Amino acid sequence: MTLTNHNFLVALCLMRDEAAMSYSWVLQELRDIFGTTQTPSVIVTDRDEGLSAAIRDIFPDVRHFLCIWHIANDVENIVDKLCGCGGKRNQQGQVFRKSRWNPLVESSTIDEFEERWQAIVNT
Repeated sequence: MTLTNHNFLVALCLMRDEAAMSYSWVLQELRDIFGTTQTPSVIVTDRDEGLSAAIRDIFPDVRHFLCIWHIANDVENIVDKLCGCGGKRNQQGQVFRKSRWNPLVESSTIDEFEERWQAIVNT
């Protein structure tokens, strides 16, 4: 991501599967593109276990974060399931995401976070 919050493409690879071995090969090739003097400072993923394992092996010192968009979608799905929707999307998950989850994640202070968290817990 650039300083202006835009993503940019470093490389593109079509893979036969999403196995750890395939991800390892891709990340080794990416490491070769970067060379020995540069590595990414952060890698953001959707929590794929094979990719996570490959990142630990190939880039052990790089911070690995989970994508906030994927986390928010998971939260929305969980709320839908808890509301008895049988895993089908409905408005409950979306309402919770917009009214409770997004403000929690966007908290700018610890106190604000705690207040918003307590509002969720006490609901």
